[in-house]
Amino acid sequence: MRVDHLQVRGACAGCHNGTVASGKGSNHIVSGNDCETCHTSNAWTPARFDHVSVTPHTCGTCHDGLHASGLPVNHVPTSAQCDTCHGTLSWKPAKLDHTTLTAPCASCHNNSVALGVSPTHMLMTRDCATCHSYPDWSVLHFVHASASYPGEHRAALVCTSCHTTNTDQIPWRSAAQAGSCAGCHASDFKPDLHPKTLGGVKYTAAELRDCTGACHVYSDATLGTIAKPMPGPYHRVTDAAFKH
Repeated sequence: MRVDHLQVRGACAGCHNGTVASGKGSNHIVSGNDCETCHTSNAWTPARFDHVSVTPHTCGTCHDGLHASGLPVNHVPTSAQCDTCHGTLSWKPAKLDHTTLTAPCASCHNNSVALGVSPTHMLMTRDCATCHSYPDWSVLHFVHASASYPGEHRAALVCTSCHTTNTDQIPWRSAAQAGSCAGCHASDFKPDLHPKTLGGVKYTAAELRDCTGACHVYSDATLGTIAKPMPGPYHRVTDAAFKH
């Protein structure tokens, strides 16, 4: 049986109510609109709503989960309007053009408007753009400004080698020697292996802070006479075991 809809007056739901005629299927998109808003009687599918007349950035007035489908449960947290990232002709892929943005990243990436730092991220107050950039967020481009990094280590250091508290600050083991070998390795220094005089005076980590220079054993505390020359350097950072 075929009904000539040209003769029909009134709303579709007057008949398409699941009793007189088929109504919305159980898998229909959530919508409070009349059928003819998206469908036609000549071809029920494909269905498409004409967004041309819709005021930009007002998507949420319909896409609220009641009048039309809203944010799915697995959507990135955001309070932005749908058309900020989506188009009406092709919902995917979604992409926000960051090239026109001037506000700090955290003004949106705060886990409210958009995803912010993950729970495992290093704790810091620096803006995201310090290390990340659009469009490939996973590529880090942070550059250490300090001339003491990475020093002359034999191998590249991982972040946690220095950032032991998972912050952008470095808790130097010996703050007074920050920027030198002793800054991190003062606790490894063995004074007994570094005699300064024949009388038993020992060198301090501060005196040998760069770990590469020659040191001499003097005859007495006046340091006027070298009793035993030590040609050095005794330690080389290029040696895996840091031994001479």
